[in-house]
Amino acid sequence: MKIPNETSPAPINSGANRPGLRTTLILANLLITFLAVAGMGYYVYFRAQQSNNFLVDQLDQSISQQAKAGLENVSIEQTDSLNSFFAAMQRDLTNFGGTSGELLSQEASLGAGNYWHAEQSLSRLPNGSWDNANDDVASVFIPAKIELADPLISELNTLKQLDFNAPQLLKENPDTVAIYFGGTYGETLYYPNIDLANIVPPDFDVRQRPWFVKAAPAAHPDRTAVWSDPYLDAALHGLVVTSSIPVFDASGHFRGVAAMDIQLNRITEVVSNIHVGQSGYAVLIDKDKRLIALPSSGYQDLGLTPDTLPLGNVIDESNLPAGVFQTLGDTLTKMSSGENGLETITLGDSQRFVIFRPVPNIDYSLAIIVHTQ
Repeated sequence: MKIPNETSPAPINSGANRPGLRTTLILANLLITFLAVAGMGYYVYFRAQQSNNFLVDQLDQSISQQAKAGLENVSIEQTDSLNSFFAAMQRDLTNFGGTSGELLSQEASLGAGNYWHAEQSLSRLPNGSWDNANDDVASVFIPAKIELADPLISELNTLKQLDFNAPQLLKENPDTVAIYFGGTYGETLYYPNIDLANIVPPDFDVRQRPWFVKAAPAAHPDRTAVWSDPYLDAALHGLVVTSSIPVFDASGHFRGVAAMDIQLNRITEVVSNIHVGQSGYAVLIDKDKRLIALPSSGYQDLGLTPDTLPLGNVIDESNLPAGVFQTLGDTLTKMSSGENGLETITLGDSQRFVIFRPVPNIDYSLAIIVHTQ
């Protein structure tokens, strides 16, 4: 029996399920293009981020530089203003001292007492000191141990011509508390008339006063005006500073010291009104780190009160919070040394710019403290 032939399977075509060469090339090109685009995109993004960060840094630097430049301008303007104030006071005192010297150079004619005569106008108090009438233009005081001899009478008669100069000087300078002359005989001529002889003790010697000693030729041969340390005035004028200058006659003889007491109330007001931004404030100190002016916002920012650090007190670790002193200690030292600078400090949890400049006419230093942002 013939067995029929079985149907043989069709031969397998090995290329039937594979992409053609063209398709493979297309896919490869697409993949390469995708990778190139992705790489380029990442590169562009990376560079954009770099550029953005660079621009932000540049912007921050630009803003910082602008802030510092603005702060510098304010600092210069305010220190110049303070310096001008003290320069004007010093100029007035120098003129007063010069007038005193010119009068004493004419003592031969003025000492006769045609305007005012010491021998007729002065009398001894029960304690022995010499006094004049309270309705006189100036107070005249002579210690009890000093006799009213002819040379002293002549000098007082001559100097009393200052009546035509000193009152006007006081009127033109409301910040001036008093202007006066202390002579080498021990006498004092004081404007305005405060009945000086009934205020000071009978042994009061003007020649021993710090302002006299500091300006006298032995301590200050330059013959220019000098400044005292600031002090709280007993007559309730607040913080006061005295400027004094030696007086010489035409022959070059030292005749005494002219002086002027200046209250610093207006200076403290000026400093308190210095505002930079929303939180900036100023502080004024002298060469010994005594506090001359600090607004209430400054007290608060530094963790202080007027009771813990009164005006006129030296700023040191005993009255500053420990952290504040560690931060500002070096800056205060630089200020008291007459340096100028711009620093960045950290107080609490924020950064501040501190710019400081000297006030050369009186050896003070002004600092402005402001948040960096």
